[in-house]
Amino acid sequence: MAELNYGNSAGQIEAHGTAELFLMKIGIEVIASKKYTQDHELLISATPKYIDADADFIEKYILPTDKMIAKADKKQFIKQRYAELFKYQTKPPQWIQHPDWLIKNDKPLFFLGQFEIKNCNLFNDDGRIYLFIDTGTGAVETVKQFY
Repeated sequence: MAELNYGNSAGQIEAHGTAELFLMKIGIEVIASKKYTQDHELLISATPKYIDADADFIEKYILPTDKMIAKADKKQFIKQRYAELFKYQTKPPQWIQHPDWLIKNDKPLFFLGQFEIKNCNLFNDDGRIYLFIDTGTGAVETVKQFY
């Protein structure tokens, strides 16, 4: 448990579960709080499926700082923050594998689009190339995923 990051919700839920399991294993009855699980489930339900930012980024840029905000307002706030930060040209990426939206210097890059790779001699498999642009520098970056 000493290696867990207690500063974000993912670390808190892991620590809570680990402590609960430890106490049960040594015979101590536990009445576990559902707060961390409920907070995590709310975050999951408000996160678009095409985004998988790390817990520290979410804690710093997505979650509201007001801890007393109502659950419905918190969910709306989270959705709004994702929409403000993760922008795209026409449609969000349709990932083949795990979402891999590029974030540089704590700023999500702008998603331009994706291109199919089919029967290309340069690659062993079919897949997609996802294009992102850093709106500050104009640098274009790519993510490749294969079937």
